[in-house]
Amino acid sequence: MGEHIRIERAWLLIQDGNALSTKEAHHLEKCRDCREFLQSFVSVGRYIGFSVDFPTRRTIDREDAA
Repeated sequence: MGEHIRIERAWLLIQDGNALSTKEAHHLEKCRDCREFLQSFVSVGRYIGFSVDFPTRRTIDREDAA
């Protein structure tokens, strides 16, 4: 994934409860800007009542092993 996570995608992840793709999850591990950006969205989403649950590193590793 060469580009950053877009604002529209970040909102869909929170509003619709979509899961991160493996590619997005790996990008977040490497890109501090996207992590901080998405964390801001997560904070707002939780504040207004959305349940936001993104995968941990362990979840990503299990998906890759499958």
